[in-house]
Amino acid sequence: MNDLDIPMVKEYTHWLIWNIPPQKEIPENIPYGPVVQELGNAVQGTAYGKNRYRGPKQPIFIRNTHRYVFRIYTLDCILKLPKDAGRKELLDAIKGHVIQEGSITGRYKR
Repeated sequence: MNDLDIPMVKEYTHWLIWNIPPQKEIPENIPYGPVVQELGNAVQGTAYGKNRYRGPKQPIFIRNTHRYVFRIYTLDCILKLPKDAGRKELLDAIKGHVIQEGSITGRYKR
């Protein structure tokens, strides 16, 4: 999940997770931490400085509506990335392994 409307950066990452087993939907209330046992040992990488989901929260000094995009990829492999991997490492690792991809964008204003 990335914030598309932070002026200083192109996209600000709020959440990264990979190696989720195939399922129809991602459940709510995924626990904090780098490894999510409830999701087949999926890995939450480092985003927003933490290994967890951190929902929409634009900086106090920015009052306009922000767009948040969730991107999901179906891969042909299990990724072997360290738990502190960030967005760049994740995107580099999936190159050549994407079978399908999708996204949804929502808007939020404080």
